[in-house]
This record gives sequence, C-alpha cells and structure tokens, in this order.
Amino acid sequence: MPTYKKTESPRVVTGDLVDAQDQKTQTMDLNLIAAKRTWNVVRDILRILVTLPDPHLTDEDLKRLNIKCTGLDLSTGKPTDGSEMFIRPLSTTRIHEALQRTKPWVDNPLYSGRWSSPISNATDVLGCLIRYLHHGEADRLDLMSETDWNTRHMEYSEGEQLFRSGKFRNIYGHHAEWAVETVLDKMDDSTPHVSCLLADNALLSDDQLSNAEIWCILAITNRRLRLPEYHSHRIIPVTVISTSDRKLRIVQGYVDGREGCLRARKSPILDLENEDIQLIALVLSWCIGETVGDTKN
Repeated sequence: MPTYKKTESPRVVTGDLVDAQDQKTQTMDLNLIAAKRTWNVVRDILRILVTLPDPHLTDEDLKRLNIKCTGLDLSTGKPTDGSEMFIRPLSTTRIHEALQRTKPWVDNPLYSGRWSSPISNATDVLGCLIRYLHHGEADRLDLMSETDWNTRHMEYSEGEQLFRSGKFRNIYGHHAEWAVETVLDKMDDSTPHVSCLLADNALLSDDQLSNAEIWCILAITNRRLRLPEYHSHRIIPVTVISTSDRKLRIVQGYVDGREGCLRARKSPILDLENEDIQLIALVLSWCIGETVGDTKN
C-alpha cells in the first residue's frame, strides 16, 4: 500500500507582507512630500519672478529668487563648481560621422535669411537644429532616430503658469517676448531629464541669466512633478537650449526642494552667425546627449 508523505501547507507570513506594504506606502509618502516641497519652491520663485519687468536677472534678483548660478563646460557637461553632471554631450566626432551619413544640408539650407528681430533669427537657428536632428538625405536614417530622445511640441500645461498674468498673456503670440515650441524628452520614463529649445527676443548676456531661461526651468519642472512616475526623483534636470539672434548657450537647472533654491549653470555664449558646422555639431551633441547623474538622493 503506497504511503503518502504529509506536506505542510505554505505559510503566509502576514507580518512580512504588511511590513513590505507599509514600507512601500512610506516611500510613496516621502516621495510625495519631497515633490510638494519642490512645488512650493517653484511657486515661491514664480511669485517673485512675475513681478520683475526686466528680461535679465541682476545679482540682486538672483538673491531674492534664491537662485545659485555657476558655469557649465560645453565640451564635458561638467558644472564648474564640481557639482552633479546631468547631461554628458556626445562626442562631436560621432555627430560629424552621423551628419556625413544623413547629409541634412542637401535639402535644408542652414538659415532662411537675416531678420530684423532677435527672436526671428533665434527661431531660424532652432529650426536649423531641428532639421539637422530630423532630416536626412533620401532614405537615410536621421540623427534623431539613432538615439532614445524624442521631440514634441510644448504642452499648454507646461506653460500654463505663464498665462496667469496679463503681462505674459501673449507670450506665445506673434509678438512674443520669447517662445518655446519644442521639447526634447527621453522615449521612456526611467529618467526625469528634459530639454527645451528657447527663442528669446532679449539678447543673451554673459553675466546674467534671462527671465525666460528661469521660466522654462520652473514651468517644465512644475509639469514633470504632476506626473506620478517622476515623484521618486528629487531632482528634475531641465536643459535649456537658449537662443537670441544668432547667439546660443546652454542653461541647465533644477529646483532643490531640500535647500529651497534653484540651482542653475550657464555655458559661454556661442556665435552661430557664420553657420559654423563645428559649433552646430557641439549644440547637437547636447540635444541628444547621455543622461547621467543621481536624481533620487
């Protein structure tokens, strides 16, 4: 007669499961608290920023807004104060090799003409960058298709703060002081990094950040923090490709909820008047650079 070995029923360790669930809930609560802290900093800076009439921010403005600014190395992506790096630009050699394959200049001249207003010339420069990212000769793959970045139009909810004051109501109209039309996002939600292309009617200043550059960082951070998938990130790095006339620089920033400030870095200003393909390749290396840095701790 066969004998059967008695087997024990699997034990459900209820206490462990509850502890794990409690820990998950606590983590979610802490993430939400951190996100709300960052929201509060965004709100506080916006309240002051909207009262400043000048397109550039003075040292006194930076103190009032609690903005800490340092330099940014264009070739490496490293801030000059040694703090966390968030974009590692691709090598310009790699960009040049890709451009030799795609040849976007065959059907797309660099600039369409010389315009009277700085914002029109800036829009021309940004249009050139977008064409170089998205257009290739014949059936060749474009530069953007070789990366995990994607371009899209700026959504209303990313800029809605700009419409709450009558002074900025027409900021996206034909007589805009500045405008963002294109945002660069990663194709997945694993990293919170985001970039935007800014055309500004106020000329760039080596010594000063612009009002518009800070608006971009704040508005896009505000939008990001509304999405639950980014609540686990303490830092939302925003990179602004900032352009006025035929001049361009990179401004990068994030809102530091712990310290109650906005941390910004700005690069030297590039002159793209002469359609320098070397400089354009350098800017493209930032548009589709590698996202790096610890954004959670």
